Order: sequence, then structure tokens, then C-alpha cells
Amino acid sequence: MQLDEKIAEIVNLIENMLKQDGKFIAPKYEEVCCGFIDDSVVRNYRKKMQCFRHCTEEAIIERRAYSEEQKNFLVDYGLTIVKAIHELMK
Repeated sequence: MQLDEKIAEIVNLIENMLKQDGKFIAPKYEEVCCGFIDDSVVRNYRKKMQCFRHCTEEAIIERRAYSEEQKNFLVDYGLTIVKAIHELMK
């Protein structure tokens, strides 16, 4: 899977994990994240990564602005967010 696809799937997964009854929940991230991740961080990540979920010309241009190194970081960071949410949803 290419980096762009990985990021899109991570954003989809985060959205699916946090959406309950059509509304987004805000888990108590402080229980597992030691203050490094909170609801605003997750919202900001989701917002900035929306360009990887869409195929508009604007989204494609926005994606190209990220380097391969940045995309690798965004994959790792997104997986960390997913792991935190998964732990909180147990």
C-alpha cells in the first residue's frame, strides 16, 4: 500500500472508531496518552489529512506538498492515535 493510501485508511479508521450514533465522541485521552494526545490533536490530524481521502484537484495538490519523510511520520503518528483510541475503547 502506498503512503497516501495508508494515511487515507488511517483517517477512515479514526473516524469509524470515534463516530457513534452519527456523532463524534471525545475519549479521555489523558488516561493513556500522558498529555501528548488530546481531542484537539486528533481533530487537527483528521482535518489536515482529509486531502488524502479526496480526489479533487485541490486535494491532490495539497498531498503533493508533503514529503515522503513527512508522510512516513504521518502514518506512524496516525497509528499511535489509533492505538490510543483502541485502548480507550476496550
